[in-house]
Amino acid sequence: MEILKEIKDCVDWYSQNYATIDIHKAHNLKSKLVTYLYNLSDLVAEMKRESLFATVNRKYEHHKLKSQLIESSFTIAKAESKSIEETKTFLESEATYESMAFRMKLLLEQGNKVVDDLQQRIATLKKELENSKNQ
Repeated sequence: MEILKEIKDCVDWYSQNYATIDIHKAHNLKSKLVTYLYNLSDLVAEMKRESLFATVNRKYEHHKLKSQLIESSFTIAKAESKSIEETKTFLESEATYESMAFRMKLLLEQGNKVVDDLQQRIATLKKELENSKNQ
């Protein structure tokens, strides 16, 4: 996913250039990062939606298969067991989407902390610039 790489590149660049960044580069970096994080939030919502959809599909397929097995003379316990086994791919899909959503959400939260830090750095740079002009 390109957006994840772009966010990582921004954060890596900022961590390497924190001490020497000027106010204009800080503003540009903040704007770029905020845009990427906005797009990431859309991806997080999409992954969460896919995860919920996969959960519904898994439950539906599980209950449908379980009912069919019970109707074909399986015991309830055997039908339950067989149904879980047969719908394992739905569970794997659900877990994949959920883990992707979780990873992206963590990155979004950490990215927002970097934006907050950038904002504080910009405020400090502004104050330093004002002080240097007053001297």
